[in-house]
Amino acid sequence: MDVKNALDTLRFMPKKWADIIYKVVASAVANATHNDAQELANLTISSIVVNKGLVYRRHNPISRGRAHAILKRTSHVNVELAVK
Repeated sequence: MDVKNALDTLRFMPKKWADIIYKVVASAVANATHNDAQELANLTISSIVVNKGLVYRRHNPISRGRAHAILKRTSHVNVELAVK
């Protein structure tokens, strides 16, 4: 998909993940234009992959000296851009 069309689509999607992916794609486009001297019109998204990240383990104390585990999961988002 074209980067410009993808950003426009993500901006108006009513899902929580759309805002996060929008920020990641916008950052990747900014890196490509600034660091690699690419033009926005020539960029396309070749793939977006979300992988499992670290799991922070916390505990919630309960009665009798016990604790329930709280798993705070994270993820890694990889965006690959290609030039037309």
